[in-house]
Amino acid sequence: MNIRAVDVGPGGRKEFVTFVRVPKARMGGKITESAIRETIRAHVEITELSQTDNFIPFSYTLHEPDIETIIRAALEGAYQTRNLVLKPLSKRIAK
Repeated sequence: MNIRAVDVGPGGRKEFVTFVRVPKARMGGKITESAIRETIRAHVEITELSQTDNFIPFSYTLHEPDIETIIRAALEGAYQTRNLVLKPLSKRIAK
């Protein structure tokens, strides 16, 4: 699983953080103020290191409140879309 930044920031650099406007909302008798919040947008790509012929890589973009939720959603997405249970590598493998 590779996770990469989606948005383009100053100087053309890729960045994970994006800002969204949260509108006013009514909660019971109280109205919350509108606000701008930071969120994380990331492109997730699922590949196979052994490169067998029957595996087709796939990818998707996630938009979540933090990087931990991005990772959890990526793992859940791999399971839900392809029935894959990913396991971490004990060391980095050179390409």
